[in-house]
Amino acid sequence: MADRGHAVAARELGQALLEGPAPFRDIVRGRDYLELAVEAGDLYAQGALGRMLLSDDSGLVPDVPRAHRLLSAAAEAGHLGSLSALGREYLAGDVLPFRPEQGARYLVSAVRRGHEEARFSLVSAYLRANGLTNRYAGRREARLWLDGVIQADDSLALAERPPAPEPRREG
Repeated sequence: MADRGHAVAARELGQALLEGPAPFRDIVRGRDYLELAVEAGDLYAQGALGRMLLSDDSGLVPDVPRAHRLLSAAAEAGHLGSLSALGREYLAGDVLPFRPEQGARYLVSAVRRGHEEARFSLVSAYLRANGLTNRYAGRREARLWLDGVIQADDSLALAERPPAPEPRREG
């Protein structure tokens, strides 16, 4: 099926060949199948290939400009994993330029749509104060801040300390 252009089959086979156990790994064929799926418009394949092209961990030769194009196109089309990957990369600043505000926006967008890995990445970034203005890094504050961000209409409140919870009054 993958040879006849079925995008999902091509993506699954490509990922299996790239990420599977060593005896079955075939980087060239895996990349080729992912490319078929990308050409057929498969968003998951765009995201997967984009992530793999960011580093040489997958065995593919890194191609950061192409990775960015693939991830951006998939993110724009609504692929949550690509939103999350772009957010993490912009916050890390290792492969893509360090742009914490943009990274946080990508992650918040993914979180608002239910991507839990993006939620974890956003809280982790807040706790590390990785480029986000933050003098009060702590788990409780990070959760309050994140809950406030997710509930806000359009503002990210990245530079603000989350409101302190009101003290409990004993009865």
